[in-house]
Amino acid sequence: LCGLVPLATLGLVSHWIASTGNSQIAGQASDALIANAEARMAARSSPKLMHLNSYFNTIRSQIMTFSENSTTIQATKKLSEAFHNLRSDLKVTNEQFQVMKKELFDYYSGPFSEEYARQNGGTKPDVASIFNKLDAEAIVAQYYYILQNPTPLGQKEKLARAPEEAAYNVAHPDLHRITTHYLTEFGFYDIFLVDSATGRGVYSTFKE
Repeated sequence: LCGLVPLATLGLVSHWIASTGNSQIAGQASDALIANAEARMAARSSPKLMHLNSYFNTIRSQIMTFSENSTTIQATKKLSEAFHNLRSDLKVTNEQFQVMKKELFDYYSGPFSEEYARQNGGTKPDVASIFNKLDAEAIVAQYYYILQNPTPLGQKEKLARAPEEAAYNVAHPDLHRITTHYLTEFGFYDIFLVDSATGRGVYSTFKE
């Protein structure tokens, strides 16, 4: 309305002025209407802009507080280091890995795709193209924390640690407790941790 009403008025006035042949008046009228429209738009958008700025500044402060916490830093460091050694730490043989890979792919093609389609108007994800980008560590981690996770889809965060003995599983509960509390307290959708050295995700609270 802020833009269309002045624009419609401008059109009518311009048509009237054009019929009188006075271009100087037309220019002045156009400038006045444009300035009026801009003033109205600025007046209406200013409170919304302030609200958005406040919202994002709050989120930024929450993330900075979380990331600068010494406990978070130490737990993240341990988890990142352990993630890159997860397959070897668990002594997963090539035969075992192939079984894990197939079962995880079947999970994504089956139950996960069905739930995805249910929530997205029947559209299913391109599982193959996504799955083919996963390396060995990602497949092993997802096998234990998603596929072997006994909780249903949408509740995978309830598993504090996988039972197998590995450095990643030992480090996972401490960080998971912190992120779960933080996520619930401030209403985040999920919290992801990325290894700054490699640029890859090593943790997700909700395990989606």
